Amino acid sequence: MQPHPVGQKVPNAWGLYDMIGNVAEFVWDWDSGSSYALGDTLDPQGPASGALRRARGGNYYTGARDNRAAARGISLAPTRTSFGIGIRLVRSALQ
Repeated sequence: MQPHPVGQKVPNAWGLYDMIGNVAEFVWDWDSGSSYALGDTLDPQGPASGALRRARGGNYYTGARDNRAAARGISLAPTRTSFGIGIRLVRSALQ
């Protein structure tokens, strides 16, 4: 198995492609080694510092439990690479 080229599937309601199931998304949150706080469900933030960054969502080789936007089980050092994890570049729409 391997990831597919970006933009080959139907976009979601906001016009974003490949949000779940292609590659997990490396995010800016630090990982403390424990779960996010209970009840912290809307864009939960990790601790202010740490050694590992979180990745969210599933990828092409994880099971159904991890192929959802709320999955946050993977953590990596910011300098480490991994198959199945990518980044999403964002640009401001200000004119």
